[in-house]
Amino acid sequence: MASLVGLSQAPEILYLILQYLRNNDIFSLLQTCKSLYPACHRELWSALVFDGLESGIYPGRGIKLDQGYLKFQDAIDTMGADGLGFKYTWFLGLGPAMFEFRFRKLELGRRLSDLFASGKLAPRVADVRFHCWDVLSEVKPEVVQVLHGLKKYSETKAPEDFSVSLRTEIVRSLPHLFDLEKITKYEVAVYYPQGSRKKCWSTEDGSTGGHISELGSLLTRMINLKHFSWDMKVRIHRRNKFKQSDFLTEFEELQAAFTNMQRLESLALLDYLFHPSFFLIPPSTVKKLEYGGYLSRLWWRRFAEYPFPGVEDMHIRAMESSKLVQIPRFPNLDDLFLEDVAITRLKNFTLGICQGTNSYRPVDLGECILRKNTGLRQRVSTAIAKDQAHLLINRAQLRILQKIENYKPIIVNDYTSQFMEDGTKEDPTSSQLTQDYLRILIHGPETGDLESWKDGGEQAMDFAQYSQIELHSGLYKCIDLVQREYTSRLANGENLDQNSFTRACVQMFSKWPNWEGVHSLTSARARAETVVEGYARRLIANVSRTKDKSELVEKYTERFFEGGGAEVESVTDEWVQKIVKRIEEEEEAK
Repeated sequence: MASLVGLSQAPEILYLILQYLRNNDIFSLLQTCKSLYPACHRELWSALVFDGLESGIYPGRGIKLDQGYLKFQDAIDTMGADGLGFKYTWFLGLGPAMFEFRFRKLELGRRLSDLFASGKLAPRVADVRFHCWDVLSEVKPEVVQVLHGLKKYSETKAPEDFSVSLRTEIVRSLPHLFDLEKITKYEVAVYYPQGSRKKCWSTEDGSTGGHISELGSLLTRMINLKHFSWDMKVRIHRRNKFKQSDFLTEFEELQAAFTNMQRLESLALLDYLFHPSFFLIPPSTVKKLEYGGYLSRLWWRRFAEYPFPGVEDMHIRAMESSKLVQIPRFPNLDDLFLEDVAITRLKNFTLGICQGTNSYRPVDLGECILRKNTGLRQRVSTAIAKDQAHLLINRAQLRILQKIENYKPIIVNDYTSQFMEDGTKEDPTSSQLTQDYLRILIHGPETGDLESWKDGGEQAMDFAQYSQIELHSGLYKCIDLVQREYTSRLANGENLDQNSFTRACVQMFSKWPNWEGVHSLTSARARAETVVEGYARRLIANVSRTKDKSELVEKYTERFFEGGGAEVESVTDEWVQKIVKRIEEEEEAK
């Protein structure tokens, strides 16, 4: 116990330890020793994070969902705001869970908003993260009540006394939800295409020029922004296709907005900014720069030519595996060589490791950076080698998989022949299959190579698909013709069964491919069906005539009233004769 007491007498050391502990650990320590209570109590309340225990905002310091929120409100009701540790709270985290529908009924947002208004909760930093579907314009006010309260509180503070870090998928509505001057970190990952729940912009989904202007206009109002991150949660084939020249004015205005951001220190463009060829010149104040996603050849040429004054730390991401599946239509850059770059002042440089068989970046990117920034030699050389190794191994892996798949028919054919020669032959053992595959993977097939077998397999597949359609169509026609024939024969009282029907179908199908008779019969049948179908539709239209029906109803109403009778068949004959007569008269009148 003496050691704990001694620790309490060294608050500087104690606070350094406490900031690395989780809430549960701090609470346990608080109950362990009375002398530790003040420091633990203060640290426990220093950060309020409403996003669950494992929140990404402040790991280990989040308030437990559901019961945790209820207990938090009960504590305010029981002890009052003054009896709690709000005066120690300097960090406030509002995570996505805070805005979920299931927590709105708790009215936690209203409670926090009231604490802002009363001045009892006065954080210096707020980290806010929410999804676009949680703050739709049509939702109830309580969803964004806490944001409105936070905005009013923010407007009473100077930039040096309060700042906001924001991560979301929206550009729209932010001026209504936040005091933009206090936002120092803005991370946005917009959706393409948008949907009813994924509305990121105020403008229509198709208005790319409007999107560019809206983002530029928003950023000009974030005058204290220090970090900006851009990404797109997309499917490539759904992005709008346009030429960069279509929106020259909008791109120039966006560039101007960034140029004027003289407090920006970190810029991360994790996917291309609206267009793969738009090269954004970062402000001179940016020291840390990060790029990712698919970027065009023109973009990389401009990258090589720009000196990036002020940039000390650069990270080039590898194409994310989630995006690799979306870019088959984009050309690879494996034959693009920059030869030289203009940047010379880097202190740190990292090169993301490729996950696929294509790097989607210039072949000599790492070497060019290394040549002009010699202080990075050891780390960058290792990264370049590792990246090249990954690329090589990934390609080799793909090659093996292709061989296994494309050589499979050879082995299958070999064993098929063996089984046909000797039906009692046992299945090959795993060892035998291993040897057969190993032989063909290393030495290749006795005839042809991987590409020829691959091409042969693809052509055979095309033949098979065509034949499947052709044979299926022919068999269907035979069955249809036999069905019509059997309909007539069965109606005439012949004694037929399923077996005879099947034999008749097989017999007719066996005439393939010499089907001249079948084709002529089918053609005649089709022609007859067309004629008969047309006439049948005309009869049906006449049967539907309201006037004829009304006349017949009136006629037979009178007959039944008089005590007479009628049979269905006689009425049917009468009606048909009437219809046929009318049709004949119409034909004569033409």
